[in-house]
Amino acid sequence: MLPSDFPKWRTVPHHFSKWSVKPEHDLSLLEQALKNQVGAARLKQGRNARTSFCSVDAHSVNNTDSARDKGYDAGKKVSGIKRHIFVDSQGLAHAIVK
Repeated sequence: MLPSDFPKWRTVPHHFSKWSVKPEHDLSLLEQALKNQVGAARLKQGRNARTSFCSVDAHSVNNTDSARDKGYDAGKKVSGIKRHIFVDSQGLAHAIVK
């Protein structure tokens, strides 16, 4: 169910997993791209490239019984994983952590 301008569906997860690999003590290609884009957007707004303040939000996501990473959010009664996102005062994402 990908949009028509995306490549074949098998290609998307392949590239995502390739770009998400974290070298030891370094950022993944995806994190580097996010950091560069956010920095450029902040500079365009007349702000510093790096923020001094971030808000954090969490989201619980269901996953299958056979999933490797799995936990339980008792507050929401959800079995799965929890993702966190860090955004600045402009709503620009600085990090997404699962």
